[in-house]
Amino acid sequence: MKRPTRRLALLSGLALAATAVTTTPAAAVVGGDGDHAFVVRLDIGNGARACSGALVAPGWVLTASSCFSATPGTGLPPSGAPPQPVTATVGRPDLTTTTGVVRNVLRLVPHESRDLMMAQLNLSVPGVTPVAVSSTAPTAGERLTLPAYGRTATEWAPLHQHAGTFTVDAVTGGDLALTGQNGAAVCAGDTGGPALRTTASGVEVAAVNSRSWQGGCFGTPSTETRTGAIDTRVDDVRPWIANVALGVHWTDAATVSGDNQTDSAIATSNNGATTAVVWEDDRLGTNPADTVGTNVYLRLYQNGQPKFTRAVTGTGTANWKHIQPDVAVRDDGTTIVTYADDHDGNGYYDIRVKTFDAAARETGSALVNANAAGQQQNPRIAADPNGTGFAIAFETWNGAPKQVRLAFYSAITAKKWEQIISPGAGPSQNPDVAMGSNGNAVVVWEMDTGGGSFAIRIRGFAPDGTESLGYRAPGGTGDQRDASVAADFAGNFVVGWQNDSTGNRQVAVRSYTAAGTGGATSYGPNGAEPKVGIDGQRRAVVAWRYGGEVYVRGVNADGTTTGRLPTLRTTPAANSNPDVEPAVAVDPAGAITLTHTKTINTAGFNQIQYGTGLSNFGW
Repeated sequence: MKRPTRRLALLSGLALAATAVTTTPAAAVVGGDGDHAFVVRLDIGNGARACSGALVAPGWVLTASSCFSATPGTGLPPSGAPPQPVTATVGRPDLTTTTGVVRNVLRLVPHESRDLMMAQLNLSVPGVTPVAVSSTAPTAGERLTLPAYGRTATEWAPLHQHAGTFTVDAVTGGDLALTGQNGAAVCAGDTGGPALRTTASGVEVAAVNSRSWQGGCFGTPSTETRTGAIDTRVDDVRPWIANVALGVHWTDAATVSGDNQTDSAIATSNNGATTAVVWEDDRLGTNPADTVGTNVYLRLYQNGQPKFTRAVTGTGTANWKHIQPDVAVRDDGTTIVTYADDHDGNGYYDIRVKTFDAAARETGSALVNANAAGQQQNPRIAADPNGTGFAIAFETWNGAPKQVRLAFYSAITAKKWEQIISPGAGPSQNPDVAMGSNGNAVVVWEMDTGGGSFAIRIRGFAPDGTESLGYRAPGGTGDQRDASVAADFAGNFVVGWQNDSTGNRQVAVRSYTAAGTGGATSYGPNGAEPKVGIDGQRRAVVAWRYGGEVYVRGVNADGTTTGRLPTLRTTPAANSNPDVEPAVAVDPAGAITLTHTKTINTAGFNQIQYGTGLSNFGW
């Protein structure tokens, strides 16, 4: 087939105007109605253009780069934020319904030599399984199905996904020459849509719509009868697609000249729309080793965009410090922040908690520990995702060995109870806590077993103070440290920890039902400082530090890793300074958000980095 001399009508500057939408039923040029939930409709520039695409990871759409060129059909569009607003409608084959979701596109990553674009969504897409990307080239004579949202023979802007059958005429380099069967044609608005093949393993994307003659399409002269098209192969660039989807987009949580930021924590709301980050921030010091005057800061992100940054704490007297923050966030954007407070600079800490609304206003404050004697440190917080309750676990000691306390609140003004929950006389330390919509708190911590070795312990409590989960261990042998826990909406939870049974510290992960039934333990690579998250299917994500780099991987509820995020180094290889102190949050659809501490100069100053773009999805 002769190479077309023009692109789709949309890609030569013609727009689908909203006023042109018709509700009159019509037979689509490209065949009958399509019903693939993973096929995406892209609105570019608030109706200026429209294209199609395919969801290939929970937060990524594969489409054509030519859709985003300043002058359609010419030049390589820039990488980064879209130059004009772009929305993606996913999981909605019938556009007159409210099924599926509409997401904003945050970032564009074009292929350098092909008409391909990866578009990062601001939030993951729940309930829609991404389509697989083929690793095998199409062959001449093969038939492919092309679903999309472009024009039909009689409709300028159809309200239903449609699909047609095309035959592969030839494969030349990165292009496929296709011919539509039974009058099928690639029309304006179909650009970027997937060309699908069906295999024994299911449906997969073999190519992406690029350009077409548009014979028989609405608005095309009747003298044009050719139904040929050119699509872009994806099988031989599958590693590029995977690398983009497995790449973390890092930004500064807050950029302030001359400050030192460390010890971040992160939380994501149950609906996935809101993420909160807290960290220690010494904006008064000129030496990173001097932590006097350290405050806690909070940054809130909504729908993928930063909404506000504010100080949680204020100044104190003498050698005052506010350190070791943790955070929980609700669907409405309200946040609960806890931290260790030495406002008078006497070297002894209390535990405080504050609440903030979605407009950054402080709405409550309380002293957590009932007894101010001795030392209280390392607070961790969890909130009921379906109510107002929350729980705070922390270390306490006053001459005697460290113990773990748990304080339970029905609201910031209503503390229900507080008690030591770690049995035994030996030291117990470094707690973490998680909570599901059942309101029960699951606490994990390190317990001294003698001889300088520690073991991880688990215990659960109901809002009335009764034990909801009996005292237990996740298993493993040797010295165990750095326990972390996360719970889903149903109260299922996952525990992660360092396990030194072979002389090397391995990252261990174990998933549990809300009733406390555990799956198999997954022992992963060597590493330290593990932090865990959990999605809505009991699938875990663990982030950890190995040397000066941050890694992450996914684990199924049964301890296997098939289909989950493979072990991935998330920090750039070019970083010459250490990347440490990882933290992770996971939404119910499996979208992953990360933070870590990055050393930014030779003086030792640090900055908190905020990472998006990953999901617990394997390639």
